Amino acid sequence: VTGVRDSTESKSRGHYVTIRVMDYERLDPEKYLNDSLIDFWMQWISRHEPKNSTRFHFFTSHFFTKLMKDGYQAVQSWTAKRGINIF
Repeated sequence: VTGVRDSTESKSRGHYVTIRVMDYERLDPEKYLNDSLIDFWMQWISRHEPKNSTRFHFFTSHFFTKLMKDGYQAVQSWTAKRGINIF
């Protein structure tokens, strides 16, 4: 995590998630969490898991959206790269 950034920066770059001011404001009461916050949380809870572990794998929140919209073929390469068969 690189800290709080302004809204002009990208939200993620592969292995880390950038939390911007507008993301941070989503933590206020009565606000919904966004993809950046959810992706950050998934990375945070898995931070002590060995990188080569096959016990757990966290995809970005975009994975489910892509799966539902375009079908398993759209994300099949995502799982194949990791040797994970969820289909």
